[in-house]
Amino acid sequence: MPKCSCEISEFSCSVTAGGLFAVGWWWFVDGVLIAKHEGTHFGFEMTIPGILVTLGLICVNMLRPEDIRDDGMGDMSDVNKAKTFFFIAWMLIFGGLIAAIWICIADFGNASTTRTTTYPGVAIIMQTIVITLAAVIFWMGRGTRNSDVFG
Repeated sequence: MPKCSCEISEFSCSVTAGGLFAVGWWWFVDGVLIAKHEGTHFGFEMTIPGILVTLGLICVNMLRPEDIRDDGMGDMSDVNKAKTFFFIAWMLIFGGLIAAIWICIADFGNASTTRTTTYPGVAIIMQTIVITLAAVIFWMGRGTRNSDVFG
């Protein structure tokens, strides 16, 4: 049986992650438009989960995988700072996911509201899930080589 050499390039991972990021925000805009068509309130607080997850995506991908690897080489304080920054970035992402679920349950799952559809709340959750997936794909697709594309 032939051996599969399935190596995914950094380019294809970045394109996939960028596409997922765009789909996530597109999903959010669709939810806003559905809510506007329905005539219900869709305030700024509904954008906070997407903003948190987007900031988390940016922060996670500011670091290279080598920056958080504890290989005993180099200054340990730099590795610890990078790990702390990485942890905070993931807390932003998970905070956004939790906020999206909270908003969906509080504003769209309540039986006493006048909303006729829960789709805008589901769109917020799907936006955060898809952007989180984009962050994971972009992070995992980055090479661990010492090649620096930008200089």
